[in-house]
Amino acid sequence: MLNRDSTRAQLLNTDPSARKDETEEEDNSSTGGESNAKSTTGSQASGRSSTPTSIVQIPSKKRRRRTSDDEYSPLVPLKRAQLTQNREIQLMELEVRKRQVSLQEKEMEVRQLQLQNETRATEAKIAEANAQTAKLLHESEHWRLQRKVSLLLERKKASG
Repeated sequence: MLNRDSTRAQLLNTDPSARKDETEEEDNSSTGGESNAKSTTGSQASGRSSTPTSIVQIPSKKRRRRTSDDEYSPLVPLKRAQLTQNREIQLMELEVRKRQVSLQEKEMEVRQLQLQNETRATEAKIAEANAQTAKLLHESEHWRLQRKVSLLLERKKASG
């Protein structure tokens, strides 16, 4: 039959995969007419959904070079001021963090000193209790010996 693909209006496709297919179609069209028709139907049958666009819609990807005009735009001093303020804020936050860490270290030192003081107080109480126990044991031994002496004296008087 007749191939009517050439009579239809076609839009350019900007999809990278579609571009590859188009270049293959162009290569195939130079070799034979039937392969062009097959590849066109094959790309449509594969189910890819690409939006055709015209050449006018393609955005240019040129990189903008810095010029001396960019440096003097009215936003540059504002941006520099903002960056300076951000840096100052970060330095202040860092100083606050340093002070917090310093306070935490001092609190730890105070807690350690309190623990040492409590340990010393406990040891002192233990030593005092041991001394009191020794004193009471000494007194009880003294009174026990006094009773023995008094009992022996009474026995001696009673026997003698």
